[in-house]
Parts: sequence; structure tokens; C-alpha cells
Amino acid sequence: GGSGRHSLTRLASFIAEMEVFQLAITKDFNEGSFKESLKNMYEHVGVKRKKRLRKGVFLFSDNEVIKESFLEDVNNILNSGEVPNLYSTEEFNQSVRELLKKDFSIERPSQTETFEAIYEFFI
Repeated sequence: GGSGRHSLTRLASFIAEMEVFQLAITKDFNEGSFKESLKNMYEHVGVKRKKRLRKGVFLFSDNEVIKESFLEDVNNILNSGEVPNLYSTEEFNQSVRELLKKDFSIERPSQTETFEAIYEFFI
């Protein structure tokens, strides 16, 4: 067996009141599926969150690296908190921006509601 890192990560996440996100790899899993999974994770933590569970843990193992680009995206998440070009401007405006306007105005009342400000708030 393994050393129990997944179990310990899940336990630590529970104790810290964080939600765990892990990829569901299937035989048809590809780069598009990976990006959709990342979008779902970002939207769940950034938009559809319960107030006390705003934080999340992305559990990713070497078995889930199907394409090298997955590692590049995870590296970007670790370095900057975001994946470049994950959302098009249109897609972000449709799926995320409208949902965040209320929270943005409550949490940052003195900040102007620009695309960049809302995106930074989301990330």
C-alpha cells in the first residue's frame, strides 16, 4: 500500500473546513475535460461556495497526469492562482461575473466594478 497521503490530505482538509477537489479520470479524459474540471473547481470555490467553505484543496497525483500540459496548468495555479485563458471574456461574463456582483459589492464596496477587479476577486 501507499503512505496514506490522500487520506491525510482529506483529513486535514476536513479539519480546516476546506472542500477537496479531485479529478475523475475516465478513458475519454482529455485536455478539454481537465480545463472543465478546473473551471468547476474555480466556480465552486469562487462563486457557488458556502460562506464558510470558500477554501478548497485540489488533490492531484502523478497518476492523473495524462498530458504534460496538465502540469503546466497546475504550475500556473501554484505560481499565480490562475490558469491563463481558462475563461474567454465572453464565457467569464456569462457564467461568473453576474453571480459575483453581489458578493463583490458587499466585500469590496469602495472598489469599482471592472472586469479586472471582479476577475481578481474571483481568483
